[in-house]
Amino acid sequence: MADPAVTIDEGVVLAAGGQAEQRIAVATQWQLMWWRFRKHRLAVGGTFVLVLFYLVSLFADFFAYTDPNESDAQRSLIAPQQIHWRDDGSFRPYVHALTGARDPLTFKRVYVPDPGKKVYLSFFASGEPYQFLGFIPMDRHLIGVQEGRAGDSLFLLGTDLQGRDMWSRLMYATQTSMTIGLVSVALSLVLGVVLGGVSGFFGGMIDTVIQRIIEILRSIPTIPLWMGLAAALPAEWSVVQVYFAITIIISLIGWTELARVVRGRFISLKEEDFVMAAELVGCSKSRIIFRHMVPSFISHIIAATTLAIPAIIISETSLSFLGLGLRPPAISWGVLLQDAQNIQALVISPWLLVPTIPVVVAVLAFNFMGDGIRDAAPRTRISKRRRRGVMSGDAKTLLSVRNLRTCFYQDEGTTKAVDGASFDVHEGKTLGIVGESGCGKSVTAQSILRIVEAPGRIVDGEILLTRPDGGVTDLVQQKPDGREMRAIRGGDIGLIFQEPMTSFSPVHTVGEQIIEAVLLHSKVSRKEARLRGIEVLRSVGIPKPERRIDEYSFELSGGLRQRAMIAAALSCNPRLLIADEPTTALDVTTQAQILDLLRTIQRERGMAIMLITHNLGVVAEMADDVVVMYLGRVVEQGDVDAIFHDPKHPYTKALLQSIPSIDSKPRIRLPTIQGSIPHPFNRPPGCPFHPRCTAFIAGRCDKEEPQLVPVGDGRQVSCFLYAPAAAGTAP
Repeated sequence: MADPAVTIDEGVVLAAGGQAEQRIAVATQWQLMWWRFRKHRLAVGGTFVLVLFYLVSLFADFFAYTDPNESDAQRSLIAPQQIHWRDDGSFRPYVHALTGARDPLTFKRVYVPDPGKKVYLSFFASGEPYQFLGFIPMDRHLIGVQEGRAGDSLFLLGTDLQGRDMWSRLMYATQTSMTIGLVSVALSLVLGVVLGGVSGFFGGMIDTVIQRIIEILRSIPTIPLWMGLAAALPAEWSVVQVYFAITIIISLIGWTELARVVRGRFISLKEEDFVMAAELVGCSKSRIIFRHMVPSFISHIIAATTLAIPAIIISETSLSFLGLGLRPPAISWGVLLQDAQNIQALVISPWLLVPTIPVVVAVLAFNFMGDGIRDAAPRTRISKRRRRGVMSGDAKTLLSVRNLRTCFYQDEGTTKAVDGASFDVHEGKTLGIVGESGCGKSVTAQSILRIVEAPGRIVDGEILLTRPDGGVTDLVQQKPDGREMRAIRGGDIGLIFQEPMTSFSPVHTVGEQIIEAVLLHSKVSRKEARLRGIEVLRSVGIPKPERRIDEYSFELSGGLRQRAMIAAALSCNPRLLIADEPTTALDVTTQAQILDLLRTIQRERGMAIMLITHNLGVVAEMADDVVVMYLGRVVEQGDVDAIFHDPKHPYTKALLQSIPSIDSKPRIRLPTIQGSIPHPFNRPPGCPFHPRCTAFIAGRCDKEEPQLVPVGDGRQVSCFLYAPAAAGTAP
C-alpha cells in the first residue's frame, strides 16, 4: 500500500506544477520577460548597482556631507580616514581626528590621525543646508558628525590638491556623469531610430541623403572631431551651457551606428505581412513605424542602449580628463581624474584614482544588465520570404478593374507585373484568380489596395469601387497614404494573408491588433472595441475568445491563427474580402474547415470574396467566377462551371490537365506545361504564352498581342483561336 504522505506530497507537487503552467499560460509578455531576466544573476546584480548609482545621482545633496567646491589649501591631499565601527564593544562608528604638522623636509603641512581624539559619526545628521530635489529646503545628510561641521573633520576619501572633500565631489560627479550618459543616449536613440527608420522605410532619395550624412560623420575620426567641437565652446559659457553642449556633441556623434542598424531592420521588416496588415487597417506611416515595426526589435534597441550609455560615460570622462569636456567648477568623473594626470601626485596620493572605480563598476553593470535584457526579451523571427470582364450579370458590381497596369522600374529593366488586367467582382459572389507563381495575382491585389511597394507603381487603368452610398471611387486616383484610402483599407476592403504567423505582429497580442483596427475605423470606446473583438473571434469559431484575445499569435495553433487572421479582416465589416492563398500553410482537414468558415461568413454577411490561389480544387469548391492570369494578363474569365467543363484558352486547358484524377491510369505521368514562365525582363513578343503553347499559330501568335473577346454568355478569352480573323479555326 502506498504511503499516504507520499501520495499527498505528489498531489501537492502536481497541483503546484499545474498552477505554474496555468500561470505561465496567462502571463503577459512583460511578465515572461521579467521572469527570464530574474534568472540572469549578473544582470540582476548589475541592475541593483545601477539603481544605487542613479539614487546617488538623484539625491547627491543628501549623500554628500559638505560643499564639494569648498577648498582649503591647508588641507591639501589629506589621506582617507578609516572608519571604526565599534567603540567599547558597542556599535558607535567614529574616525580619528587629524592633527596637522609641518614636514621638515618638504615644508608641507601633513595631517596624521590622532588616536587620542575621536570624531563620532551619525547617520541622517544635520549639516549644510540644500534644496532637496531642487525645491525642498533640507539640512539632513546620510552621514555627518555628532559635533561641529562635517567639512572640518570628516574626509572619508581624503581631499584633492585644493583641499576639497573627495567623497562629496564624487557624489556630485556621479550625478553629472550618469545623467550625461542617460540624456545623450536618449537623444542618440531618438535620432538613430527616427532617421534610421525613415531611411529604411521610405528609401529613395530620403535614404540616399541620410546615408550620405552618416558616411560623412563616420568618416571623420572621433577623437579629433570631439576635440574640435569641444575646443569651439566659448570660454565664458556657464557650467550648465557646457554640460548641455557636451551632451549634444556626444549625441550627434553617437546616433549613426544605431541608425544604420535600424535601417537594415526596417528594410527587412517592411516586406513582412504584419506590416502590410497594419497598412490595410488604415494605420498611418508613423503609426506603422513606431507601433508595429520598432517594438518588433525592441530587444536589440534595449541592448544597444545599455551598451551605448557606458560608451558615452567613457567618452565624457575621457574628454574631461583631457581638458576638452566639462571644465571646473563643473564636477564629473573625468574632471576629478584630471588631478591624477601627474605620476608623482599618484605616487604620493593614490586615492586620487578613486573615481576610476565607479567608472569601471558602472560600465560593467550596464553591460551585465544589457545582456540580461537582451536574453530575456522576446525574439522576433523575421521571415525570409518576400512577397511578390462581364460575369455574374445578375449581381451588382462591387469592384470593377479596367486595363490595370502595374510596373516595377529597376536598373535592370521594367517588370510589367500587371499588364492590362480587367475583371469585375460582384456583391455576394466569390471571384477566383488562378495562375502560376509570378503571374501577377498578388500584385493585382496589392494594386487594388494601393500598397504596391517602390519601385513599383500603377501606370494606367481604373479600379472603381462602389461605395455604400451608391457613389463610385476610382482607387487609382486616391493617394495611397490619404485619409480616404486608409478608410477604405480595412473598412470597405479586408485582406487575409497567406501566412498568419508573419501577418500578425509578434510583439502585440491578437486582440490588440483587432482592437486597433476597430478604433481606427469606428467611433467607439476601447472597451466597446474589445467587446467587438471578442465577438468577431467567437464568430469565426475560436473557443474561449475572452482568453484568446489576450494571447500572441505564436501561442495559437495554425488553424486558430488563420481563424484569428480572418477575424481581424472581418472586424470592420468589409464588403470585399481579398483572400491571398488563405489555406496554403494548413493541413487538408484544417483547410476544409477554413473554406467552410469563409462560405458561412459570406452567406451571413453577404460580402464579396476575391480568392487568390494556385489550388484549382479550392477554386472549383469556392468560386462563382474565375479569372485565369498569365504573365500579368487575363487570358480567360467566366463562371466556374464553364471554365472547368469547357476551357477555351490553351493555358487554362493545360492547368486543368495537370490536376491529378482518380480515373488516371497507374504508372502514367501527369501532364505538365512545357517550359516555364519567361523572365519578366525578357517577355516574348506577341502572345506571352506562345513559347509554351501547343496550339501556336506561327506568324501571328509570335507577332500580335491577343485581346479579350467574348466567346459565349459572360465568357471572355484572350486567344487568336477565337479572334474574328481566325473564327473558323476554333476547335
